[in-house]
Amino acid sequence: MGEKRALLAGKTPEIRVTHRREGLSVISTLTNRGKVRRKAFAGAMNADILIDFMKRLVKDARGKKIFLILDNLRVHHTKSVKA
Repeated sequence: MGEKRALLAGKTPEIRVTHRREGLSVISTLTNRGKVRRKAFAGAMNADILIDFMKRLVKDARGKKIFLILDNLRVHHTKSVKA
């Protein structure tokens, strides 16, 4: 069983946690026909991940128009993404 702790009147019990939370990010698209494309990855979004995702999107579009709607995430404003 777990470690026993004495509860003291007037004290809030505390449990200390030693692990770190891992971040999970997701990027996704939606076509006008309802097709969803997504990529989940550990950590934060960066320009390389976004560019790779957009390249795959363009390749799969096979010449069809693509309209991108981006939020104001800092990585969307990098020189490499704008190029």
